[in-house]
Amino acid sequence: MNGYKHFGEFSDATLALETTIQDNPAYNIKWKITLIFYAALHSIQDYLVKTDNTHYPWNNFCSLMDHSHRRQIIQNNSNLSPIYSKYCALYSLSITARYCPHVPQTTQDLLEAKKLLAAIKQQIRIP
Repeated sequence: MNGYKHFGEFSDATLALETTIQDNPAYNIKWKITLIFYAALHSIQDYLVKTDNTHYPWNNFCSLMDHSHRRQIIQNNSNLSPIYSKYCALYSLSITARYCPHVPQTTQDLLEAKKLLAAIKQQIRIP
């Protein structure tokens, strides 16, 4: 299987899962926010692999898995830098969701995560 197909299927699977739980009350807000962040992350990795195969070859995407490195890539990529603050905000919401169970998150936080994901996906449409 070629790498592009794999990444596309991965992004599609993430979106399907995100869609499945978005309006399902069985999933709590923190889990939904975390999944929305990873949908953004996978979309960005998919974008990088499909648009810059020289620097981000599909068969060597492990370097893209470090959050700090990924933020640097986003900040320094002229096509992605407009989403840098949105990505960081979504990352922060996700970190709170995953690692701070004592910090409440509300439906307002969930709505903000959804807006950030939509803005990120709008910016990184693959030609």
